[in-house]
Amino acid sequence: MRVLLLITALLAGLATAHAASVRGEVHVAGDLVTLGDLVDGAGDKADVAVFRAPDLGKSGVISASRIVEAAARHGLTASADGVGAVTVWRDSRTLSQHEIEDAVRRTLAERGLVGDGTEVEIAVNGLNAPVHLPVSASGRPMVTEFAIDSDGRAFDARVTITDDAGKPAYLVRASGRLTDFVEIPVLARRVDRLETIQPDDLVMKKVEVSDATAAVADTSAIVGQAAVRTLRAGVPIAARDLTAPLIVQRNEIVTMVLRSGRLLLTTKGRALADGAEGDTVSVINNASKRIVEGRVMADGSIEVEVRRSPVSLADASPR
Repeated sequence: MRVLLLITALLAGLATAHAASVRGEVHVAGDLVTLGDLVDGAGDKADVAVFRAPDLGKSGVISASRIVEAAARHGLTASADGVGAVTVWRDSRTLSQHEIEDAVRRTLAERGLVGDGTEVEIAVNGLNAPVHLPVSASGRPMVTEFAIDSDGRAFDARVTITDDAGKPAYLVRASGRLTDFVEIPVLARRVDRLETIQPDDLVMKKVEVSDATAAVADTSAIVGQAAVRTLRAGVPIAARDLTAPLIVQRNEIVTMVLRSGRLLLTTKGRALADGAEGDTVSVINNASKRIVEGRVMADGSIEVEVRRSPVSLADASPR
């Protein structure tokens, strides 16, 4: 009798040790939650689905009593063991807009559509926040369809993410535009008409290539030149905006340098036109009132060849 009682007690203890118990927290990957997910020791009832899983990346709470009841309906005795509620998490893989953009950029690079100065603007349709995908959607985002317009600027792409079996798990469309940029010198400040541009007046700016087709790209071709008109800061500078700086201005009293063979004479005159270095301008001799033509020199004088432009040497003084 004592032996029988001892055996009965041992069997009861063994049964208690192996009794199914409700878990405290659960992570699932599929659409359904099974007894095996919720109960430790569910045995052959482990694959029985009893609840729908939360949305991807979300969680839900199930009271332990509901789990015990669900287990009992399927012939499984489960104990809550002090667990009041179970939190169920739906595992997921997050897909960001950055990943989609990277896939598009790879395709653009493979097709030779982007260079060092090319910037890409990409809009991913309907992907304003990270998207949660099934854990099985482990594939790298790949562009499966791509189209670009005739001028090679605007494009559309279809990006696919595959599951573990290689089947499409998620599709998203992206569109964008390619823009080529170049760095050119522009003015850091406004420059008035006929003002000479200095090195400190220039800064480098990145602009669209389409806006720089007529721009002067060489800084040395700008410095020392004068503005034909008032130029605004930050705007590409065209060659037509520049001229050699004026050394002589109209009605300015200038020194006329008269050359006659080896003889070099000077006299005063009045310039009848503006002139930059090397320009030919008309000048009136103050003494003789004769109008002659001469070449503007770097020092502001006007060099006159006597053989070409007769002038009274009596009006000049040796230099």
